[in-house]
Amino acid sequence: MFVSLILVVLSINSIINDGSLSGEVWALILLIPLTIGIGLSLDRSKGETDITFELDEQIDEEVDYDSEPLEEGFDIPIL
Repeated sequence: MFVSLILVVLSINSIINDGSLSGEVWALILLIPLTIGIGLSLDRSKGETDITFELDEQIDEEVDYDSEPLEEGFDIPIL
């Protein structure tokens, strides 16, 4: 994040000194999202514990797998 701040300061400084948007300024501005992405992707979880979520599986009703589909109201699929 510090590098991103430096790029912002350098681009503003170049705009003030040159008085216009040059190719150098555009290059600095386009590098800012790259440095932010790299800064956010770094592993900063040293010493932190992993948070895990456990899902309890609940069965609301049992399904009778021996039943006939036609008796349950399902039609025969036509392919």
